[in-house]
Amino acid sequence: MANQPAGADTQTQERMRNLAKCMREHGVGSFPDPEPGGGVRLDAQVQQDPDFAKAQKLCMGNVLGTPRSGGNG
Repeated sequence: MANQPAGADTQTQERMRNLAKCMREHGVGSFPDPEPGGGVRLDAQVQQDPDFAKAQKLCMGNVLGTPRSGGNG
């Protein structure tokens, strides 16, 4: 995408690496590192990990800045 700021891809990749690290630190040991384009491919083993949902909620909020449900600030 030619209209993206120059650092956009680098920022996305760094966030995805941090997300993968966070997920592993919170019990999802098989969570993969992002692919070169920044995406992550999750197989059934990763998604069925008993710690996946809890880690995803925590890491998405902390690493990606996605608002967590239930709070008004």
